[in-house]
Parts: sequence; structure tokens; C-alpha cells
Amino acid sequence: MAQPTASNPNPVFTLADRLEHGNLTIPEVLELANVSKTKFYADAKAGLVSIDKFGAKSIVRGPVAKFYIQGSRR
Repeated sequence: MAQPTASNPNPVFTLADRLEHGNLTIPEVLELANVSKTKFYADAKAGLVSIDKFGAKSIVRGPVAKFYIQGSRR
């Protein structure tokens, strides 16, 4: 997990941190999984990946994204 520094009190989280414990945006998942938006939303409709909403923002939880990305590379 990232640690704050004296010059920057906000910790910087790596992609690996976010895949384990954080959230990813849909464009990030599309790029990492190398799938189109159409395929991603078809997979979401089929239950292969879940999307959460925070207000108007859509996110994919890190562990869910990690599982989806690994599955899309097979």
C-alpha cells in the first residue's frame, strides 16, 4: 500500500494496489482487458463482470476487474 510523503500527504496508489483493494474506471478495465466497450457491456449483462455506481460515476471493484482481465486473456 502506498505511503504519504512529506511533500505529498496524499498516498499514491499503484495499479497493483487498486487491483487488490481499490476501484478501476471502465476505460481502465477496457484497456487492461483489451476488449471493446460493446464486449465489456455484453459481459456485464451476462454476469461476467459487475459494475457499481457512485453517483454518476461507474466503477469496477479491483478484485472483480482482476478476475475479468485474467479471464479475458484466455
